[in-house]
Amino acid sequence: MCYKGNYDTLITLLNYERVCLKKVIADELSEVKKRFNFKNLDIKQGHLVSTVYHDVSTVRRHSDFNMRANALFERYANCIIERYRQILLKQDVNGRGPLHYAAMSKYTNCYRCVIALIDMDIS
Repeated sequence: MCYKGNYDTLITLLNYERVCLKKVIADELSEVKKRFNFKNLDIKQGHLVSTVYHDVSTVRRHSDFNMRANALFERYANCIIERYRQILLKQDVNGRGPLHYAAMSKYTNCYRCVIALIDMDIS
């Protein structure tokens, strides 16, 4: 894909990989939220909603939930980095990888393919 400059195909495959990882993390996050007995109305942008009085145990459960959620997101980032490592370090029988083929190609979209591979979605 990098040698021929198949940018659209590369973007589609990378987005598919990210969506699959995000789906797994979202399912696990929903399970953690159920385990800690929180609803969507209880938490807004990572903080407890202040319209309801929260006792000490709820605040403690929320801090434990935040630590667990941060661990899930950290695992998501590590999975993306590992997947990109597998993609970028894969070599053929000549010892060449995707970036090497993109650098020696004559097609115009190869630069965009390299930028797409280097730009990771960890925000």
